[in-house]
Order: sequence, then C-alpha cells, then structure tokens
Amino acid sequence: MRAVTSITSCSLARSPFLLGHGLHHLEAWNEAICDGAWGGWVARLGERLRRVAVLDHWASFQASFRRVTALLETAATGGLGAPPRSLLLLSGDVHHSYLAEVGFRVGTGARSAVWQVVCSLLSQGARPREKSRCGLRTLARGGAIGRLLARLVGSAGQRICWRIVGDPSYENHVATLDLAPGRAELLIETTAGSNWRRPELGRELEHLLA
Repeated sequence: MRAVTSITSCSLARSPFLLGHGLHHLEAWNEAICDGAWGGWVARLGERLRRVAVLDHWASFQASFRRVTALLETAATGGLGAPPRSLLLLSGDVHHSYLAEVGFRVGTGARSAVWQVVCSLLSQGARPREKSRCGLRTLARGGAIGRLLARLVGSAGQRICWRIVGDPSYENHVATLDLAPGRAELLIETTAGSNWRRPELGRELEHLLA
C-alpha cells in the first residue's frame, strides 16, 4: 500500500482491526469460553477450536479491542485536539481486500469519518469455504448467530458499529491512498482477468473517504 502526501490520521496494523460481524462475534465468544466462561471442559474445547480455526484477530482480545475503539471515539470527538477530517486504519495479511465504514453511537458527537482499508497484495486462492470463514460474505444470520453467542458470554456490546462497503475481493491487489487537503481517496486495483504474460492493473474499488 502506498500513500501520496498526507493530511489525515492513519494507523497501520498487520491484521485487520474490524472483521465481518459473524467472525468478529465468534472470536469474542471463543475468547470468553477459553477464559472459562462456560467451565473448564468447554474452555479446553474452545482452545482447540481457536487453534484449528486460527481465531487470533483483534476480536479475540476484547480488552485491547475496547481500548482501541475508545481511542477512536476520543479522537473523533475532539478529545485529543481538533478532530481530523478522517481517521484511517490500514492493514492487510488476510489474503483478501475490503473497505469498512465505521460509525459511533448516537450522541457521541463524533466529527471524523472513520474507515478501515484492508489490502492484501497476494492472495492464496481462497476456496469458497475459506471465503465464508472470513465472515464478510456470509448471510445475515451468520452475524446474528455470532452476536447471540457473544451476548451469552457478555461480549456483544461495542462502542462502535461498522459495515463492509461493497464485496470483498480475493485476488492479488495494489491499493493507492491519495491524500490532499480536505480530501482522501482510495483506489484498489487488481491484475485479475489480465494476461499473465502482460499483467495489467484494473480498477477493483474506488471510494472517496473524505
């Protein structure tokens, strides 16, 4: 990912902070049962599930997740000085790319647009089952089931909400973040569909962030 000039607040992380809701709540639930929310034998099963399914994103560490969401809210509401026009979270490392728009609870007074940009340069050719696991293209009931499980162990409440803009892409990508005074624009390009002997970049997603 490359950036041209700079006017907004950005945070870089290897793993995405925000996942699809189904996977996010599943990881929050798994963390709680691994910590003993449903007893010792369930904790052992939960730990086995965590390792097999590789449930190790931010949602699996809810204390840290809540600290970051509180920091985002503080920055967006002016608690750290004049709120920037936009706050951007940049990450990759998940073999697909997507854009997430973040919102805050009514009444917080947030004045910054908050986005998460995920761009993974190289895809490992994810199969349909792996795509579903990412929790981004699953049916609404996937998020509802995950939310129910998280609620049962007291991990459902969040300071923020978010939505995935468009569909995630599982091809090889390059992302360009173009920043200028009062403006931020994202362009994600892919080589998918071009001749492998003469690969060319084609537009996958273009979105105005601020």
